[in-house]
Amino acid sequence: MTDPLWAILRDEGRYNLIWLAARTGYSHSHVKAVAAGREAASPRFRAAVAALLKRPEGELFDQGDASATPQRGANHREGTAGVAAGYADGPILSMPEEAPRSHTA
Repeated sequence: MTDPLWAILRDEGRYNLIWLAARTGYSHSHVKAVAAGREAASPRFRAAVAALLKRPEGELFDQGDASATPQRGANHREGTAGVAAGYADGPILSMPEEAPRSHTA
């Protein structure tokens, strides 16, 4: 949770993702993914939250429009499934089933 929004909500006693989802029109799972850093806060999401809380976006979010990349683990590199699965610089795979299977003994 890198954006100041989450600390602000917690400090105000309003850290409730269901409440935020219901009032912004986003699903709980989407809000949870943004809060966890698995998805980036889109410009539309940031605008909805800022309007709801009546605060400027810059006060609530650290990411700018150019930052559409969520926080990721060390093995993740720009959505490349082969790399995320641990394959060095593999091709972009459309489905996990296409990834080479590893056999363990």
